[in-house]
Amino acid sequence: MYISRNWLKDFVNIPDSLSAKDLGLKITMAMAEVEGWVDQKESLKNVVVGEILEVKKHPNADKLQLAVVDAGNKKLNIVCGAPNIAKGQKVPVALVGAKLPNGLEIAKAKVRGEESEGMLCAEDELGLGSDHNGIIILDKNLKPGTSLIKALGLDDTIYEIDNKSLTHRPDLWSHYGVAREVSAIISEKLKVYKVKNCKEGAAKLDIKIDDYNLCPRYSGVVIEGIKIAESPDWLKRRVESIGMRSINNIVDITNYVMMEIGQPLHAFDYDKLAGHRIIVRNAKSGEKIKTLDDETRKLDENMLVIADAKNPVAIAGVMGGANSEIDNKTQNIIIESANFDHVSIRKTSQKLGLRTEASKRFEKSLDPNITEQGIAKAIEFILQVCPDAKLVSKLEDVKKFKLDQGPIKVSFDFINKIIGQDIEAKKIISILENLGFGIKKQKDDMLVTIPTWRATKDISIPEDIVEEVARIYGYDNLDIKMPAVAMDRPAINIERELERKIKNILAYGFDMTEVYNYSFNSEDQISKMGLDLDSHIKVANPLTSETTRMRVSLVPALLDNIVLNERFFDDIKLFEVGSVYLNDNSGEKVSDKSSTKLPFQEKYICGVIDEKGNNRPFYTAKNVVEALLKQLRYDYKLKNAPTYSWGNTDRSLCVIINDQTVGQIVEVKSSVLNKFNIKNKIAVFEISLNELVKNYKSEMAYHSIPKFPSIELDISMIIDKKILWSEVKDLIIFIDKELIRKISIFDVYEGKNIPDNKKSIAFRIEYRSDNKTLVMDEVQAIHEKIIKTLENKIGGEVRGK
Repeated sequence: MYISRNWLKDFVNIPDSLSAKDLGLKITMAMAEVEGWVDQKESLKNVVVGEILEVKKHPNADKLQLAVVDAGNKKLNIVCGAPNIAKGQKVPVALVGAKLPNGLEIAKAKVRGEESEGMLCAEDELGLGSDHNGIIILDKNLKPGTSLIKALGLDDTIYEIDNKSLTHRPDLWSHYGVAREVSAIISEKLKVYKVKNCKEGAAKLDIKIDDYNLCPRYSGVVIEGIKIAESPDWLKRRVESIGMRSINNIVDITNYVMMEIGQPLHAFDYDKLAGHRIIVRNAKSGEKIKTLDDETRKLDENMLVIADAKNPVAIAGVMGGANSEIDNKTQNIIIESANFDHVSIRKTSQKLGLRTEASKRFEKSLDPNITEQGIAKAIEFILQVCPDAKLVSKLEDVKKFKLDQGPIKVSFDFINKIIGQDIEAKKIISILENLGFGIKKQKDDMLVTIPTWRATKDISIPEDIVEEVARIYGYDNLDIKMPAVAMDRPAINIERELERKIKNILAYGFDMTEVYNYSFNSEDQISKMGLDLDSHIKVANPLTSETTRMRVSLVPALLDNIVLNERFFDDIKLFEVGSVYLNDNSGEKVSDKSSTKLPFQEKYICGVIDEKGNNRPFYTAKNVVEALLKQLRYDYKLKNAPTYSWGNTDRSLCVIINDQTVGQIVEVKSSVLNKFNIKNKIAVFEISLNELVKNYKSEMAYHSIPKFPSIELDISMIIDKKILWSEVKDLIIFIDKELIRKISIFDVYEGKNIPDNKKSIAFRIEYRSDNKTLVMDEVQAIHEKIIKTLENKIGGEVRGK
């Protein structure tokens, strides 16, 4: 959108000392982004009035002409391609050295062999409009050589404001709306927008609105004695200064008023309206209208139209129809000033692919109150440019609307707290009043009445008031400081922390791969595992036949993962961390208001080991579990215990922490593996994450470096195959808890030279005292005691004795 500084000065005193750049920056920082500006005084330097003395055809080009132009102090030969030049015309001449608004620099040149000493200019080349159909023809009374700036009063600055930044502000789509903002920004008083009262006629204009939700207000008046003509210079110059094309006096007036106060207007040829009626209604199915752009458009029932007694004569808020267009024969007109529903106009515009200056404004939700000002100003101008015109009807104003103007209660403390700076109450009130808000001050707060032009969809909550104060006060005027915020550390989620540690240890420490499976099992999986189907919760709306039951174990899905991967890999080590769902309704409540409980959910860490060529993956699984628990600093025990129905009883251990069983390590039965078509032996470990969390200690205990050396002695002993290493270890520790510091097994052997049902274990014992250096005789006595204890308690036999 283009905004004229001179036009703004009609409503607010903008000091000449405030440069174009500074005003543009102030508007950008407080209102909307100024994308650029053109200072006409600078851009039209070296452009003067010239008189065409002679025109003849170019000898070397059919479409070019040679003009001899009087530029005041000399005659210039200029090559021109415009078809409308003639002897005696006064035209704008860009002299050599001129730099035009479009960036073109004028230089002396030869065009098809003929010398050209300047350029005759069209309006788009001078930034005065968009027309490029011909050279601008100036007033014949102007003196050659006169500066074009002086001749046309072009001492203006034109600002280009980004439309996107105005989307939420319907009041800013006009010069008066922007002037209101500028007055508040630079603390200058806004002039009241004045309109003259005109004598109305006696006749009644028939206006009917079918749906006030789509058209809250429609004002209209009949004017006769109209003479369609070219606009006077002051009118033409204003509309052209902001990039609009001058059409005729009536159309230019409607455009002028729209750009001045933001209210789109439309003029109908009164004599072309059937029944001389105005009906605001929805289009009928199959209706068509030929619009002013000479396009025939098909309408639907959701589109709002302005109709006469027979047909649509305009698409409401978008574009008029050719069947009611004013032309050179028009003598009587109806001026329309209406307000339409913004959603309806937006949808119609989008469906038809037709965006106009009017639709851009209506779709922003205009203030219905400005329809009255708009039509009054248009009447004033029409009577001014058409002296014989007069109103023959009353100014009809059909309306039904109500705006929510508040008031909004907001405290000064709230405003300052949000802004982060103390602003005096007096200053806050001044800012808001300058913007048109009504203020009723109370003790520590105020009641803010929203002006009508901000009450359509813009201002509605206290935070909106804060924004108004902050932007006009000036963001650059706010102190730059970091806010004081309490930096409290959030509570540590132990479960999440522990889960991440476990995943890292299994993945990076043991080269295991994490998998994610669905929380469901199929009935086929459950059957293969030999589990009780009724213990699995049935899913009411399963996605597939593979997801009919909630899982009670992570193992079935992991065995299926083994099946999928065994074809491609020799060694497979997988793990999953996930919840199982027990069919006992002892979980969380469905809601605070319900006593019904959800199934109990417990989270498990489950791993499977499949190593081709290793007939004892059970021991690999056992090593993984022990190393995992050691790294997490758990005090644990492993004991023989009854296992799952799908587990091998000979290779099964339960994991115990603080006398509570927290998991199991087990080898899967061959019969179960056969059902899954798994070739190799498989070991599984399953540990409750919930139980690990209960016993987890994140603090790390440190010990001082030993002052005295240790003595290490080894024992190699044959024992019963069923005896666990943990049992052996407990017996050894019990003999001397003070001096025995570490026991580590380094070999287990079964086979040649070892009796059936026996195994050989080799382990190392570290002895150390905190008070003295041990001597061998002292250590040897304890060592012998250990051997005798193991011989007596578990029938151990020292090898090589």
